[in-house]
This record gives sequence, C-alpha cells and structure tokens, in this order.
Amino acid sequence: MRKANLYQISSDRPSLSEKKSRLGRSLQISNLLRAIVFSAFIFLCLSCGRKSPDLSGSHYIPNEDRESAEQILARAKVTCQNVNECPEGVGLIAGIQGNSVISCTAFLISDDLVLTERQCIPYSLRVDAISCKDKVRILFPTTRAAPAMSVDCKEVVSVSEDPTASDSSTPGYALLRLTQPVSRSALPSSNEGASDQAVLSNPYVESISQTSVVGEIRMGSCRARQNSVLLPSYRDSSSPFFHLTDCDTSGSHRGSPLINRYGRVIGLVQGPYPPSYQEALAQWMSEAPGSVGLGTNLRCAPTQGGGCAVNLSHANVRDSLEHLFAAPAGAEDAVLQDQLKNWMVHNQRMIKWKLGAAHAINSQGVKTLTFFPKPDCLMSPPQWLGDYRRFLGRIDQTTMSMINLPLWRYERSLDKYYIPTSRAVLDRLVLAHLSFSPSHVSRYSRTLMSLKSEPEDNREAPWYEGSIQVCSDKEDDN
Repeated sequence: MRKANLYQISSDRPSLSEKKSRLGRSLQISNLLRAIVFSAFIFLCLSCGRKSPDLSGSHYIPNEDRESAEQILARAKVTCQNVNECPEGVGLIAGIQGNSVISCTAFLISDDLVLTERQCIPYSLRVDAISCKDKVRILFPTTRAAPAMSVDCKEVVSVSEDPTASDSSTPGYALLRLTQPVSRSALPSSNEGASDQAVLSNPYVESISQTSVVGEIRMGSCRARQNSVLLPSYRDSSSPFFHLTDCDTSGSHRGSPLINRYGRVIGLVQGPYPPSYQEALAQWMSEAPGSVGLGTNLRCAPTQGGGCAVNLSHANVRDSLEHLFAAPAGAEDAVLQDQLKNWMVHNQRMIKWKLGAAHAINSQGVKTLTFFPKPDCLMSPPQWLGDYRRFLGRIDQTTMSMINLPLWRYERSLDKYYIPTSRAVLDRLVLAHLSFSPSHVSRYSRTLMSLKSEPEDNREAPWYEGSIQVCSDKEDDN
C-alpha cells in the first residue's frame, strides 16, 4: 500500500520539458509587466511640465484634438424649457479653448452687442479689441416671437482684467460684437444695482449633455444679500459685487443676466467664491452652507462706464470675521444695549454702566460671549453725596452694597448664507458686592471700585477692579 502511494505521488511530478515551458511563460509575463510600468512612467514624465488650460468655472467638454472640438461646436444648439417665458435676448455662448469646448450664458444689450462673464470666452481672447471670428459663437433659441439663430462673434470689444492678478479684483465681464445685427429684443439695463434682500430674475443656460454643447434656457432667481462675511464690501447697491444666494452660479450659469423687478438687467452672474474662502469660515457655520456666489454690478461694465474694483483678499474676509466675533462688536449689538438700558433704570443712581465681556466659548459653529454691566463712570456726585450724608450723618471712607448682577449670554454665528446672526438672553443673576470710597469721590472726583460676586469654592470672582472717575457732562447726558 505504501509503495502504491509513493508511485502515485511520483507520477504527478512535472517532467523536465514541462518545467522549461512554464519558466518561459513566466518570463514572458514578467517582461510584459515591465513594459507596461515603463510606458506609464514615461507618460507621467512627459505630462509633468504641461500646463492645464484655464477652464475653471465654465462648462467645458474636453476632446482629443481640435478637429473634434470644432465638430462639437458646429453641432451646438440651445432650446427653451418654456417657449412662452424664454427671453429673446438670452442665448448660449460657446468657443474653443485648446482642444476643449467651453460654454456659458450670454445676453444681448443691443442688436449687435452681447455681454457675458470673462471666463466664458477662450483664454487667448481675453484682450480688448481682438478678433473672435470663427472662435466664438452665440446661439439663440426659438421663442414665442423669434426663430432660432446662430451668430459668430466679430471682436472682443472689452474684457475685465484677470481677477487673480492681485488682491484688488475687478468684476468679471466680456463685451462682444457680433458679425451682424440680429432681429431680437435686447434686454434693457440699469446701473441702479441691487438692494439688500432683492429677488432677481435669472434666465440661464443649463447644460444638459456632457459630450456635446446642448443647452436649455431656464428661468430661475437669485437673492442679493448684503453684510455677508464672504463679501463685507457689499453694503449698498453701488457695490461692484453682489453676494448672491439661493441660486447656482457655476458652470454654464456664468454670464447669465440678473434682472430686477422692473425688468431691467442690473448685473450678471460671475461665479462661485473660491473654495478656500468658504473653508476658512466653516468653523463658524451654525448650519450646512447654502448656495452662494458672486454677481457683477452692471455699472462696472464698459457700457456703464466700467472701472470698478474691490479687495477680495483672504485678509479682508478674515479681518471682517474677527471684528464681527470680537467682544466689542457684541457690545454694540442693539439687543444687548436694550437689555442694559432696562437694567440701568433701577441701578443708575450713582454709577453709569457699560457692557463688559467675561469670556467666550466656541462650540459647533457658535461663539458664545458672556456680557455683564461694568462700571463706566460716576454720575455727577453732588446730589447723591448729599443724600448719602443726610442718611448716615457722615461720608464714609469705604462703603459696600449688594446688587443683582445680570449675566447675558450672547450667541453669534454664521447662517447658511454666511450672514452673521446673533441673539442675547439673560443667563442668570449673580449676587455681587460693590465697594468704593465716597470720601475719595467727594475730595478727588474719583475712587477705586471693586465689583465681586459671592464666594465660590472659597474664592471671590472679581468682575471689575479699577479706578473710576466722575462722568463728564456729555457722558451724563447719555
């Protein structure tokens, strides 16, 4: 039995010729893998020095060669989602950049001039007074009053400067002249800008294909909001930029018109904020971010005089944020000031109070500050010193009284549109000792004052310790 098993085992061993055959196949596979790795290495080395084309923001379709891009451009088309609502003067703009086709929204401002965002035209055409013939095409859809048509661009009349050239950024626009006038209604315009909370109609091109330039004009809306931390310069309707919310400002939506309630174009969609700006503010958000972006004020375009610029640097955003969340900014809050005034009605016989900040806590995107009444100055002393002398028959060297010191919890954060929000509520009342020298007030019009709470854990918590003087006449009036 054992011999049979040994015989069976030995019969399964490969012969010498089989071993050679297997070794040959292993060498072939090894050589093939080496060739693949080497080819990939060469490809990566050759690609390292190439600069990617500037296709940021606009909708684009990459191709293997320029001929393919030209074929896609020739087949471009645009339609209306609703023919009855579609404005005649809004169309799709498309051009070739490298081997890619880029497309956005554009609109007529006269029978032979269209306006769009600067990144909606090829990089090589972002120069004033340059020919764009056979490089850029504007397509208008069939509407209730006008048939579809395609018109070539003749020249770039004017284009805004590169916004990445410096911290001072110019709103993005490109004004193009067509090869021929068109029989379509241009959009009326105005340079009045956008007020806070203004709802702006926004007809835009939605790209509905990833492999060809096929767009559909749809009707949307954006809301303009002032006092955003992302755009602190937008405080009135004359700002070069608008802070837009509740709408998509990326891709083919760039260059679309912003229309006020009177039916006039007051700006155009410029695009999203740089991602780094929003990332820097993430820790202050009390909720998930909403849709936000930039709009260009039409008064900055060459048709309205141009020449607008504003600082959009990281430092500007950071400085604005630091001011809004600093204790002094909280002390200026109207709600807190009202709380203090109501408390002072019963606590301002001798002392004029102001808001003091105790401490801050950051938690889940909300910064919580604690505010309390802090001695500011002594009310004009003759009256209360006379009352004091008549009541005690003397003016003491030191006096002490008890007061209920309110602590207000002040919460500040950013809403989903990066607008600062705040609320102030009474947190608790603290029994505190107030001590000072009436004698020093009588003699020197000033005194050392101390404001401390009841002992906690065998220690007193000082809320205020320092020198305080008699209020000036102006401070008394306030």
